[in-house]
Amino acid sequence: MVLVAAALVWNGDKFFICRRPAGKARALMWEFPGGKAEPGETLGDALVRECAEELGATVEVKKEFARVTHEYSDLTVELTVFDAVFVNCEPQMLEHSAFAWISADEISDYEFCPADVEILDRIIKKDLLFRSQRETLMTLLSAGAITKAQYTESLCGMAQKMGMSGRV
Repeated sequence: MVLVAAALVWNGDKFFICRRPAGKARALMWEFPGGKAEPGETLGDALVRECAEELGATVEVKKEFARVTHEYSDLTVELTVFDAVFVNCEPQMLEHSAFAWISADEISDYEFCPADVEILDRIIKKDLLFRSQRETLMTLLSAGAITKAQYTESLCGMAQKMGMSGRV
């Protein structure tokens, strides 16, 4: 089994994805940034190294978002996705053929690697829950039931609990 670490990096309501280069397995499919862990390397260290090598980017690894196992015809991967942030840098296309910032609503516009599908489903579910709870807070704010400060505090707290603090 191949251990893979990937980053879920949010910027507002969009998250970062990369397109695999032509000539590699799963060519031109979209994925989260990251890669395989080397023997003896922690998943967090692998993620930092891979983002530096492939994107010229420094990432700060936060908590684990999700872990899935997927069997391809040529290998089995255990994919661990971490919430992460780019630290004072803009990603560069050093290995990938493209990258994009997309919202949960745009996921279906991209062909992702099959191992990422379960992760994407979780993002969609969290996004729907976040929107629903944000709407409820907006209704309470509009009705005068809460103050703007309470709205902001509640929204930030909710986003942090859901691992979506980059969205507020």
